Amino acid sequence: MPPKPKITTKKKRVTLCVQQKLEVVRKLEKGISVVRITEEYGISKQSVSDIKKAKDKLKHYSASFCVDAVSSKSGKVKPRKYMRTGSNSQLDSAVMKWFVQMKSNGHLVRGVEILAAAKKLA
Repeated sequence: MPPKPKITTKKKRVTLCVQQKLEVVRKLEKGISVVRITEEYGISKQSVSDIKKAKDKLKHYSASFCVDAVSSKSGKVKPRKYMRTGSNSQLDSAVMKWFVQMKSNGHLVRGVEILAAAKKLA
């Protein structure tokens, strides 16, 4: 009788958003153990180590960009998972300043309006 094949279960890949990564950094700075963080977020020790190494980059990204700026059609805020920047950083920062100014004035800004502002500023 041939041996039965082993059934292996793959661990689901967990991707943290930028805000969660910043929470991990804060918890590490407070002295919470790596094991406790891995259990709480369902990530590996290596992922925690990678987040710790990239803490300066995460803090700079969250300070320079509005992390919660991406909105869905329902009006709810979607968290950013990746730290991507555009090819034209000057245009990006100008559009971001315009966007923040419009939001602070109480205007509802749609994607079409952002595109029009980007074309106007380019």
